[in-house]
Amino acid sequence: MIDQNIVIDSRLVCVSAACTWLTRLFALPDLSETARYQVETCMVEGINNAILHAYGGEGGHDISISYKLADDFLQLKICDSGRAMHKEQTVGLPASESETGRGWFIIQSWMDSVDYHSDSAGNILIMKRHLRKMRSKKRIQTT
Repeated sequence: MIDQNIVIDSRLVCVSAACTWLTRLFALPDLSETARYQVETCMVEGINNAILHAYGGEGGHDISISYKLADDFLQLKICDSGRAMHKEQTVGLPASESETGRGWFIIQSWMDSVDYHSDSAGNILIMKRHLRKMRSKKRIQTT
């Protein structure tokens, strides 16, 4: 199992550092380009939610991101100690005139499981994506 962590500041400009970090880790799992794009987009949306909702766009706060890779899943965990986000009860796409809510919709649509909870230590968003089992194929040679 691979388990990596990074801490970034709560400024939108710092999100690109997390994307660079994740891109380097993506050399490892068996994910299609589409799946990689979806996982990275979900990470960005989760971080943006922490920056904009937990910290009100204010810099100077830590956001911890962890990446866990097991044989059958990839997990991203985003932690902050700001205000708890009010998670929408519905999973539908927000109205076109709505300025918020699309990130949560994208996360729930593209990840296989999503858990968000808050406690005295802070807010935790856990997103999982199942991986295809890599099969080793023996090559049969004929002469």
